[in-house]
Amino acid sequence: MTAAADPRTSVLFVCTHNSARSQLAEGLLRARHGDRYEAFSAGTVARGVHPLAVEALRDAGIDPSAQSSKTIDDLGDQDFDIVVTVCDNALEACPYLPARVRNVHHSFRDPSAVEGTENDRRAAFATVRDEIAAWIDGAFGTPEPATEADLPGIRALLEAAALPVGDLPEADRFLVVRPGNVVLGSVAVEPYGDAGLLRSLAVAPEARGTGAGSRLVEAAEARAHADGLRSLVLLTTTAAPFFEARGYAPMDRAEAPAGVRQSSEFQGTCCASAVCLGKALSP
Repeated sequence: MTAAADPRTSVLFVCTHNSARSQLAEGLLRARHGDRYEAFSAGTVARGVHPLAVEALRDAGIDPSAQSSKTIDDLGDQDFDIVVTVCDNALEACPYLPARVRNVHHSFRDPSAVEGTENDRRAAFATVRDEIAAWIDGAFGTPEPATEADLPGIRALLEAAALPVGDLPEADRFLVVRPGNVVLGSVAVEPYGDAGLLRSLAVAPEARGTGAGSRLVEAAEARAHADGLRSLVLLTTTAAPFFEARGYAPMDRAEAPAGVRQSSEFQGTCCASAVCLGKALSP
């Protein structure tokens, strides 16, 4: 009998020596989000898993005993949905391996390059571990309800994506992906009767390709359904294929629910060339 394919998204973390950062990232993703992601790591040269990386993972309650240092060549013809390079932009040239879905880069300092006492070096590994953990939770984790403190970050994210910010809804209408205090993704739903306007979906460049956009939309749909909404409508100038792949169908603006048509987006904030899409939420 042939074994069933693993339904999880495969993620490969790559750095130069597969000794510290990529090992930390592999262990952290597996421990924190292993129900949805299958984690791997590799490098251009295999120097062995750094003892302080092992210690840093164990201090976080993670058993790294199954992890080993390997090169990209050791992977053979195995391919991966997402490949994340974690080298330091300023100091290193990252190896490149094409991904099935998306290549992502996020720069982290190399803790093994830190000099000083054993305590200094141990602290450097703990700091980078925590930085990687925060980024992983934001890029791969579950969207959370936004707070007032998130609004400046949401506004900056939307401005960078050239999306409307002059009529933002209240914070409690938003969901975000947020490592620490940095907003990497956002989405909002404005309710109008039993229909909702899905808006302000944006993902920062460093989190694109991780599935953050899909997770935000899924979370927004689940929240809208729980709030009693029966359908969602949106306007988009660039993302129609993304939404159509998730069950949204083109519709004439005049067919949108009356309340949604009275929203600021329909009344002029969003340009006239935007495509209107809608989706009925499952009962």
